Amino acid sequence: MSIPVIAILGRPNVGKSTLFNRIAGSRFSIVSDIPGTTRDWISLNIESEDNKFILIDTGGIDENPQEELSNEVSEVTKQVLRESDGIILVVDSKEGLNVLDFYAAQLARTSNKPCVLAINKVDNPNRLLGISEFYQLGLKNVVTLSAYHGNGVSDVIDQISKQLPIFNEKTEKSDSINVAIVGKPNVGKSSLFNSIIGEDRSIVNPIAGTTRDSIDTEVIFKNKKINFIDTAGLRRRGSIEPGIEKYSVIRSVKAISRCDISLLVTDITEKISSQDSHIAGMIKDAGKGCIVIANKWDLNEKLSLIQGDVSNITMDKLKFLNGSPIIFTSNVTKIGINTIFDKILEVYEEYNRTIPDNKIWDNIIDTISKHPPPSKGRSKIIIKNAFQKSTKPPTFEIKFQNGKLLHFTYKRYLENGLRKKFGLNGVPIKLDIK
Repeated sequence: MSIPVIAILGRPNVGKSTLFNRIAGSRFSIVSDIPGTTRDWISLNIESEDNKFILIDTGGIDENPQEELSNEVSEVTKQVLRESDGIILVVDSKEGLNVLDFYAAQLARTSNKPCVLAINKVDNPNRLLGISEFYQLGLKNVVTLSAYHGNGVSDVIDQISKQLPIFNEKTEKSDSINVAIVGKPNVGKSSLFNSIIGEDRSIVNPIAGTTRDSIDTEVIFKNKKINFIDTAGLRRRGSIEPGIEKYSVIRSVKAISRCDISLLVTDITEKISSQDSHIAGMIKDAGKGCIVIANKWDLNEKLSLIQGDVSNITMDKLKFLNGSPIIFTSNVTKIGINTIFDKILEVYEEYNRTIPDNKIWDNIIDTISKHPPPSKGRSKIIIKNAFQKSTKPPTFEIKFQNGKLLHFTYKRYLENGLRKKFGLNGVPIKLDIK
């Protein structure tokens, strides 16, 4: 089961971005009184007490757009709804019902997905008395709130969370190594997928975003089952919808949540971008293994590129993928394709690696002795215990006296000590400080 996706839906300027920002705890979306300010959408991983999900702030719904840009926003929003698992429909109690509210409610109802009607801007008794008209929208789960003031926001999350399946990364058991192929548009993901499986299962088209539906293909290598998740997927030529790449990342996020290892495909003809870093961050945050693919290496001589230089620049830009291997590939000459299989097995072995408790304890003691954690007044930080808690990814529990005083930079120091001693290349190390 992949991580649930919740889309915030509604006509322009009802407070969708304000609600998103309130849930996120910081201002990720642009908030403005000008309708249609959120022209793209922003996603965020959210953990509630009972569940984990992805929240998406969409552009506004407009049934009869006057501008081409508005049309694109609306189409992207509709596509996001198709990919989502739950909907928060936001309406404005200050302005009252609008024809677009009925249209948005119709989209929510026909999606047959869990939905919460969030009546926003209810910040005084008079507006509370006037909310009855919104029941005309025909949605059962109704919550009143003021996103601006933060009132009722937790109720919205509680209501939608109750209707979604509980996401548990450990529930999906498989004897296959699940590998997701991810990356920004037009870096050669589909071509790489075709080269890996040895047959044209995914249509290749130079127009960015022409493929989107997920295809899973299992390959046997050295008696191991490797299941490749092509996050670009299959899409017929001549059937490209506006803004398709703006929501295709939903599939990438879901695929990352399902996989054991992600192949992060980059393009050597382009600089490592913020989008590459964003996807790399999603892989790390999800606790998945990662192999970086430097694709289109057949163009290296034309561009006067050297592998060592490209490796250093790539890893400098993707610093938090500490230890991840990099493979240089070409879908034209097939260089590096076979190397991918061996590297997947190596990273997966590290992903499942169990280290004896005595070796972990010795390493932590040695690391601390070289650079003890700073004390705070009379409160000394003293190590009590350390052991490996779980695998996939390797997770270590370390108990300290006064552990709450430990700075995050020192946690990173302990993590680097573990990686220096035990390798664990290509996989994130998680520390659970008690």
